[in-house]
Amino acid sequence: MLLGLAGLLLIGALVTRRVKGALLIGIAVVAVGAWVLGLSPGPSGVFSWPSPPRETLGALDFRGLFSAKVLGVTLALLFVDLFDTAGTLLGVGRLGGFLTPKGELPGAGRAFVADAVGTMAGAVLGTSAITTYIESAAGVEEGGRTGLTAVTVAALFLLSLFCIPLLSAIPSVATAPALVAVGAMMMSGAVEVPWTRFDEALPAFLTVAMMPFTYSIAHGVSAGIVSYAVLKLLTGRHRDAHPVLYGLAGLLGLYHALA
Repeated sequence: MLLGLAGLLLIGALVTRRVKGALLIGIAVVAVGAWVLGLSPGPSGVFSWPSPPRETLGALDFRGLFSAKVLGVTLALLFVDLFDTAGTLLGVGRLGGFLTPKGELPGAGRAFVADAVGTMAGAVLGTSAITTYIESAAGVEEGGRTGLTAVTVAALFLLSLFCIPLLSAIPSVATAPALVAVGAMMMSGAVEVPWTRFDEALPAFLTVAMMPFTYSIAHGVSAGIVSYAVLKLLTGRHRDAHPVLYGLAGLLGLYHALA
């Protein structure tokens, strides 16, 4: 814990001084510290030839595809992936300055399509979930603003397949401070919330608070949508929200009630 806190302070100092690669430097320093102190095993090597995930590669089973159980799981995964992606896109978009004055993200449709294709392709290839991750905010903070950034990251990910012994040895205590720092960066959007209006402040607070407590962006977004809709109805300000939001709030409430 102390090592993680030290790494967080180091990253904070480097970001404040606008040092390029502050997050990566912090991760590297904490990882080496964990290895030296014996808190985590060091890397067994640097390079290795990658091997495909043989157990999960193309391991598809269509039996019972349209059964009630499978359809329920599919809807649950759809819900989680949709709202995780929406929350991440808006958060990273706000940090990068991409949102319009109305809070809309230009090109969001294409981003959702890319996320959906990645999710399905990753499932077929047997990898872990390929979706939009909040860690993208680290790249935005370092100055990444164009598609070239994504292409560069993709190329580096490809090269990382040959460095698994080194990268897999990086402990969570080294990456956790970077995620906390990213969370702090993204809190800048909170200044736009009208905190003096409780029907606006409470849903915003629930959204932020529920994400870490439930370990899910989707649950945080759900709490914000449902509470916002209920408060607007109870306070007689139903015209402040679009009718679609009330329908969505009803579906989310039903989903969580039956889950």
